Amino acid sequence: MVVPSGRGESAFSDGADRLRQSREAVQAELAEARKAAPVFAERPAAVPGVPDDLRFALVAFSTRTSCRDVRLPELFQAIDTPGWNGRWGHGHDQTSGGHLLPDVVDAVLDALGSGPEAYVPG
Repeated sequence: MVVPSGRGESAFSDGADRLRQSREAVQAELAEARKAAPVFAERPAAVPGVPDDLRFALVAFSTRTSCRDVRLPELFQAIDTPGWNGRWGHGHDQTSGGHLLPDVVDAVLDALGSGPEAYVPG
């Protein structure tokens, strides 16, 4: 590595200090951002019927099939999820998913024929 003439090792030390400070600033900003509600279309995302403190307890899941005769959105919309009907399971015919409370995910898994071994841990 070439050190600029006349600046010696202090140039590296200064650069390392600036890099460390930048990293700390980024980490502080990320920590603050994680506390904020998700934003879609420039307004906080809200899940009707779910209090703000539960919003972060939602389970995100996705599914994919290579079966051309299975349309995942149709399959998912046929599953009764009281309070959540029509709010999840949209998307491409072979790819779908959503964000649901763990007990609702477990009910969906039941409806699809899965047993308790597939339930959301907790």
